[in-house]
Amino acid sequence: MKAFNTPWQFSIGLVSGSARVPSTGEGFEIAKGGVRSMESDRRGFEIDCEQGLVWITQENSGSDIVLRRGEHFRTNKPGRVVIEALEKAFVRAI
Repeated sequence: MKAFNTPWQFSIGLVSGSARVPSTGEGFEIAKGGVRSMESDRRGFEIDCEQGLVWITQENSGSDIVLRRGEHFRTNKPGRVVIEALEKAFVRAI
């Protein structure tokens, strides 16, 4: 997998990896029940759900959010964001 210089670092399930999402907003697929974890040191990046259904939890936030196809969520602070696919999903981080 090609590495890119962006502020996001991903881990899949319990296995950490060095895969990075390019700043152009390349998307990734998550299988049903799969989990992706993102760490960002900047404010306001966007998560777009292009397919499926995902549950998003943001570090130090009092609420979670569920996105369906065509919906998006903008983080409001730096920190870890965990995305779980409630059904097979395709997500783009911008």
